[in-house]
Amino acid sequence: AATIGNFEQRKSAFLASLAHELRNPLAPIRSSIELLQRIPASADPRVARAQDIIERQCARLAEIVDDLLDLSRIDSGNIQLKRDRVDVAQVIERAVARHATAVRDRKQQLQVDVPRERLRVIADADRLTQVVANLIGNASKFTPAAGALRVSAAAQSDCVEIVVADDGPGIEPALQPQLFDLFDRPAGNDRKATQGLGTGLALVSRLTKLMG
Repeated sequence: AATIGNFEQRKSAFLASLAHELRNPLAPIRSSIELLQRIPASADPRVARAQDIIERQCARLAEIVDDLLDLSRIDSGNIQLKRDRVDVAQVIERAVARHATAVRDRKQQLQVDVPRERLRVIADADRLTQVVANLIGNASKFTPAAGALRVSAAAQSDCVEIVVADDGPGIEPALQPQLFDLFDRPAGNDRKATQGLGTGLALVSRLTKLMG
């Protein structure tokens, strides 16, 4: 009974978070559509701005849905990963590019520190890019405007260590074990710390383990 009750609580919390996450992007999409309907086709800069909002928020919705689908595939064992020799520098370059616009809009500085010698790992290139990109996006989200982010890679005996760091407020040690769990979100008064589904970091954990 306790297990069922705990599951129901987690499910309710998940659905509430899902509704919250989907409602936030949809609100500016709807207001932008209404604005476009009232403005005649012209060179009005508001039209371009509204279209930009629609594009970005739709992309965010797509990311949420894709993350949920990926998690479903992983947890049901229906995901196939490639095992190729992957250039770590190229992976980091692609991951950084995914968040270049958001980092620029937040006036953040992003430093990439990769050695000149080529670092290769056995992995799925697309999924490894997704892992690093999720870490960068999370770091940017929780770093104040004009903050600093850093992505580095270095050889460590028989592996490569990729580090994503930021100068945000940090995470309390007691909460760190929960970071990569889909349902467990940090408790506290900081609303920003508790919002979100945790899909990005949950995917980081699952994909990294699947790639060995």
